[in-house]
Amino acid sequence: MELSSSNENLQTFLDYVDKKLKRHRFKLKLSVDELEVNGNSVGGMFDSDLRELVIDFQQEDWLETLVHEFSHFLLYLKNDRKQNKKECEAAEFLWGWLEFSVEAKNPEIKKHLEVVRKMELGAEKMSVKLIKKYKLNVNVSDYIKKANVYVYFYNFVYLHRTWLRDDVGIESMEELLAIVPDTFTMKYNKFDRNLLDLYKPYVK
Repeated sequence: MELSSSNENLQTFLDYVDKKLKRHRFKLKLSVDELEVNGNSVGGMFDSDLRELVIDFQQEDWLETLVHEFSHFLLYLKNDRKQNKKECEAAEFLWGWLEFSVEAKNPEIKKHLEVVRKMELGAEKMSVKLIKKYKLNVNVSDYIKKANVYVYFYNFVYLHRTWLRDDVGIESMEELLAIVPDTFTMKYNKFDRNLLDLYKPYVK
């Protein structure tokens, strides 16, 4: 399945994605089935080993997911090998730890979760740059709010070793979206118990 659009700005972005991926021998896969990583539902994924981006095309926010995963790809190209290895190992640890196939002491858990959180924040900031540059039909203020809820969620993951329920999307977390800023100014490494408690109804 190939992506195309009558919207000129969107088509320009899609052409850029296609050209950039092909130049570096990566593929974009569009799925009409739910995507999972170690039994946890996700909207998309970037896999540097398989050299592919996979997007759940049936989701309404597929474009936001594509921008986000493509941002991971761009940062992968920008990073040196040491940083990419560090992020890959942290992500693999996270999913293994969540399915209880990996065990570790608290300092190691915290170290890996911090790497993943910073990686996701970097991708979200890159996503906003792309949305603005290509004038995509995505509300930037709303996007940043959802990004903040998502990035801060990794603190909850660290504390409770769980992921979002399969039937939950960030857009449904209205209490959290009403609180977080529409700028990347949160103290992402600070644990606000009142804010963290608001995630509880949405997790497994």
